[in-house]
Amino acid sequence: MINRLASSSIWKFSNSPAFHRECQYVRFRSDSKQFERKLKHISSTEGREMMHEPRRQIPSIPMESVSVILAAYILTGVELDDISKDRAPQTPFEEYLCQSIMLRGPLSVAAFMREALMNPKYGYYLRKDKPVFGTHGDFITSPEISQLFGELIGVWFVAVWEKMSEKEKEEFIIVECGPGKGTLMNDLLRVSRRFPNFKKGIKSVHLVEVSHALRQEQAKRLGVSSDVKRGKEGEMKSGKTEDGTTIHWHNNFTSVPRSPMLLVAQEFFDCLSVHQFEYTATGWCERMVDVNTGEGQHHLRMVLSPTPTLSAMTLMRSQEHMGRYYQQEAKQKIVKDEQEDQEHPVHAASRQIDLTSAPVGDKQGEIGQCVEMCPDGITLSMDISLRVAKYGGAALIIDYGQDGMTPDTLRAIKDHKFVDLLESPGQTDLSALVDFASLKRAAGAIENVNTFGAIPQGQWLISMGIETRAQRLVDASTDEQESEAIASAYERLVSPEQMGQSYKVISFANRSLGDVPGF
Repeated sequence: MINRLASSSIWKFSNSPAFHRECQYVRFRSDSKQFERKLKHISSTEGREMMHEPRRQIPSIPMESVSVILAAYILTGVELDDISKDRAPQTPFEEYLCQSIMLRGPLSVAAFMREALMNPKYGYYLRKDKPVFGTHGDFITSPEISQLFGELIGVWFVAVWEKMSEKEKEEFIIVECGPGKGTLMNDLLRVSRRFPNFKKGIKSVHLVEVSHALRQEQAKRLGVSSDVKRGKEGEMKSGKTEDGTTIHWHNNFTSVPRSPMLLVAQEFFDCLSVHQFEYTATGWCERMVDVNTGEGQHHLRMVLSPTPTLSAMTLMRSQEHMGRYYQQEAKQKIVKDEQEDQEHPVHAASRQIDLTSAPVGDKQGEIGQCVEMCPDGITLSMDISLRVAKYGGAALIIDYGQDGMTPDTLRAIKDHKFVDLLESPGQTDLSALVDFASLKRAAGAIENVNTFGAIPQGQWLISMGIETRAQRLVDASTDEQESEAIASAYERLVSPEQMGQSYKVISFANRSLGDVPGF
């Protein structure tokens, strides 16, 4: 009786829309005899206990999900003891990911990145046991290499500010997305003190940072010492520096107040989640992360969706479709912004964009070709561009990438070395080359905005006067070792063989500003 009930309920559920949503990419791995054996196993004493008292066996899973688990076990062959004995024991995060995949189906690479980097409990950027940046972390960013970098961004801010209207000059905000240890902002604010009118016009500084540990480090670096406000979990929310500058922290850019702004995002876009698509005989299919039930040293593995996913059908379209996609996204953002800020008299508008150079299309691609797309980057670019168009100011984006669609570039970094993508999720940094062309197209979908770049970081720094500034520091130094360190840092930042070529710079600016410095 139990066998018949189990068989009937599982087959009924496995043919339902709910099952296909939950297990979209599960493929049959067993023939009819294997299926029969699995059914008998589920109908055994252990299986009966699970069906009769599911909440006692797996209390975190609701009743309606038990059939999904049973069907997934039967159809995929995944069992609780299918883990290779040669592998290291699962970490709590790997166990969480495997259970999630077994319940809902494989994760897109983008979803895996979000979990690995931003999971509230296990995410890489939210961990507290090890520093992320610097020599003791997993990588070093440009601001940590030399004060020259942050100082020149400060000079750029002042030069752009001088082009702004008098009203905008008197009350603007400074924004940084991904401020790291606070080094860049500290160098930037130090430069601002040399320009009293600029410093006086700073209404407040806004840091987009999700890590509670990094917020604390940023507050310490910036000298936040008064009017400190914290959130429910003790995280920094706001405070004032010794010279009276107000600092606010945000989990995302959308909560930053609407105002004329000068924004910098340095090595921020590279950690936004990307989708990976591979061209097959059936079109653009998506790479996914699945449970590894076979051989291999990792508990997870990469698989390919058997057919194009919704993401593939949305993002890997013809130039005509992509043009409509950008414009529709821009229009929706404009409408939402006007609904949330009805008092502001300026109205933004969308515009057509040139997609003739966009290397996408549902008829293009060679078998095995892989490309990456970053919808989160496109969305953020539009958000920034809309603020710049409507309220004034400019944005500066610096990251490693290229001026066009990127291939298979997603990498994992641990202790300053590249490691396997699926090694120790939550304990490695994941990043991908930035497609600057897509960011510019997204920003360009908003009227009243000019875009500049992408140009190499070395070229931009030289245009901003890094040679002169470095020479002054060397001349002022009385220590030979210090002088050599300044020269070495300069070389690392501008040399094409190091960071000077692989890192690129782009800018979005309100059209009233005309050309911006450095481009």
